[in-house]
Amino acid sequence: MRTFKIVAAIFCLFIFSVVSSWAQFDMLGAGTETREGVFNGGVGITTIEDETYLTITLHPEIALGKFGIGLNINLLYNTKDGSIRSKDWDESYDYFRMIRYIRYGWKGDKFYTRLGTLDGSRLGHGFIMNYYTNEAEYDERKVGLVLDADFGQFGFESITSNLGRLEIIGGRCYVRPLYATNYPVIKNLGLGATYVTDVDPDKNRNSKDGISEWGLDVELPLISTKALWLGIYGDYAKIVDYGSGQAFGGALHLKRLLGLLTLEARLERRILGEKFLASYFDAFYEIDRYVPPSHKEDVLDTTKSCKGI
Repeated sequence: MRTFKIVAAIFCLFIFSVVSSWAQFDMLGAGTETREGVFNGGVGITTIEDETYLTITLHPEIALGKFGIGLNINLLYNTKDGSIRSKDWDESYDYFRMIRYIRYGWKGDKFYTRLGTLDGSRLGHGFIMNYYTNEAEYDERKVGLVLDADFGQFGFESITSNLGRLEIIGGRCYVRPLYATNYPVIKNLGLGATYVTDVDPDKNRNSKDGISEWGLDVELPLISTKALWLGIYGDYAKIVDYGSGQAFGGALHLKRLLGLLTLEARLERRILGEKFLASYFDAFYEIDRYVPPSHKEDVLDTTKSCKGI
C-alpha cells in the first residue's frame, strides 16, 4: 500500500507539471536556463545489499505563473519483486529533499531569481560562464542563488554556487548609456563588465588555488520584444594569470513561441589566445574543477590559440 501511495503521488506530480509547463527547445548553446517548466529525468541500474534496482530519476517542475518549484524524485525499483525501495521514503526529510529549486520569473525578465540547484546558468553572452550547474552529485547538493534585475538604464546578473560555503561567485553589471534618448535601436546599446571567481577549487582553505576571470562586452539589440530578440554583440575575456580571448557574433531568440516553444540560435566568431578556454565555467566545471591531483586550470598551460566560427 505504501508503494502504491508513493507511485500515485509521483504520477499526480507528473500530470500537474506537464499541464503547467511548456516544452522548450534550445538550438546551439545560447546558455539560458531553459530547463524550467519541463519534465525530464533518466534511468540506470544499481546494486544495494546484493539487490539489483532500476534507478528512475524524475525532474518535474510545478509552475504557477512566474513561480516555479523544481523537484528531484529518485526511485529504486526492485527488479525481483517489482516494489519501490521504501527505505528511501521512511523519513520526512526524504520528502523535503525532493525540492531542487524555487524560482521566480525566467532568465531575461526584468526580475529573476532562483534558489537551490542551478542548471544551465549563464552570465552575459556565456563567454565566461555558460551552462554552469552546481549539482555535480545528488548526495552533495548545494544551495545556490541566482539574482538578476534590469532597471532599464542599468542592471545586473549575479550567481553564487553555494550559500553554505564561499566557492564560486560571479556577476555582470551593465549600462545602457543612451537609454534615455529617443534614438531608435541605438538607445538599447549596452556595455557590460563580468567577473567570476572560484575561491577554493580543491575545497582546502589552506591552499591558494583560486582562479578568476573578468571580461567586457557590448551588445546592440536590433529587435527586442516579448516574443523576439535579435541582436549583435562582442565579448573580451581574460583569465587572471593566463590567456585571453574575444568573440563577435549575432543571436536570435524566439521566446515562448505560441506559449509552447523557445528557440535560440547563435553565429559567433571566436579568436582565442594561448592558455584560454571560452566558457571556462561550463556544465562540467563542478566535476572538472579539482580531480586529484590536478585542477581544471592545469589544462590552460597546454591550451593553444585558435580561431573559428
